Amino acid sequence: MTFATHLFNAMPYITGREPGLTGAIFDEPDVYCGIIADGLHVDYANIRLAKRLKGDKLCLVTDATAPAGANIEQFIFCR
Repeated sequence: MTFATHLFNAMPYITGREPGLTGAIFDEPDVYCGIIADGLHVDYANIRLAKRLKGDKLCLVTDATAPAGANIEQFIFCR
């Protein structure tokens, strides 16, 4: 595996005894990963954690499909 998408989304929780997919991604230094960095899909604390652990291997992505292709000047993504 070289790239993991949507870090933290629909992934089992990481625990001390079961690191799961998230733990495997963090443990493998050569794996790149994408994260939806909007504070809604993933909490900002987890985004900061991912940045510390993955460094330049972390790719910030968007999930703003609602306004895609719309003829609007501004879109506010609310909680």
